Amino acid sequence: MAQEGARSRSDARAALVFAVLLAVAGIAGIGVGLYFLLLAPGDVQGGTIVRLHRLTLGQTFTISGSVLFGASFVGAAAAGV
Repeated sequence: MAQEGARSRSDARAALVFAVLLAVAGIAGIGVGLYFLLLAPGDVQGGTIVRLHRLTLGQTFTISGSVLFGASFVGAAAAGV
């Protein structure tokens, strides 16, 4: 019985750590994506292709960061927080 309680606490702690890591990765992805969407496209000397490529990178990073950040809430719910 005591081992089951310790194991469930250990599993909950691992799920919480995983949720925090997902949240950090999601926030980092959103930050990088917003950089490419808001700041990077304007400082290019090149043509339209470079700007479109940077906008595409911004969209990709922002969406993947949002998905990771949303998944952190699922991990936190699994941890019982």
